[in-house]
Amino acid sequence: MLPRPWSGQRLVAAVWLAVLFVPVSSGAEPPMWRSVPVAGGTDGLAAAARLPAGLPAWRVFYEGVRRRHPLWGEGPTIAVDPSAKTSPDGAVPLPLAPDAWRRVTGKDGVPDDRLAAAILEDRRASLLYRGLASLDEPTLRALAEDLPSLRRIYADHAVAFAAFGSFFRVRDGAVAVPGGAEAAGSWESLVGQSRTAPARFLERLRSANG
Repeated sequence: MLPRPWSGQRLVAAVWLAVLFVPVSSGAEPPMWRSVPVAGGTDGLAAAARLPAGLPAWRVFYEGVRRRHPLWGEGPTIAVDPSAKTSPDGAVPLPLAPDAWRRVTGKDGVPDDRLAAAILEDRRASLLYRGLASLDEPTLRALAEDLPSLRRIYADHAVAFAAFGSFFRVRDGAVAVPGGAEAAGSWESLVGQSRTAPARFLERLRSANG
């Protein structure tokens, strides 16, 4: 049973659970994932996170984030040291461009080769990463167009986004909602935001009606 404060997330969970099954469309747009260097390489990060060597880079970073900043029910925190150099430098993939991460998290002076470590050291940034990592390309692209709203999600709703973000989908520039186009007006009235502003809709979805 989840702690009482999470009972208010049922609206969020219901929406994101329903839209999870919207088909993913293919497109020719450039990918939204970028690679950034990480001191110690992926094997070094894996060792710090108590993971086996040789895992794919994306999995090493995701599991490192999850183990250092777990959600409820995921086990104890592990003190991952992202700067422990135990192998040559390598790279890990991040959703969104490095500059977008700096703007959203306020890490303006952090160079690319320290960005992964800075995210791992920041619980809210790590939770934002987990939510973003669960999204498909069209949804990531839509959120990247409104970094101020994404920054507010980072600041105020990172835990909910990490827990339920995988259920959020954007199609053709609008948030996919249960009931499709016929129910769109009702959802917009309930949330208080147009579906054609996906990042603001996501932000309002988390905060509407408490």
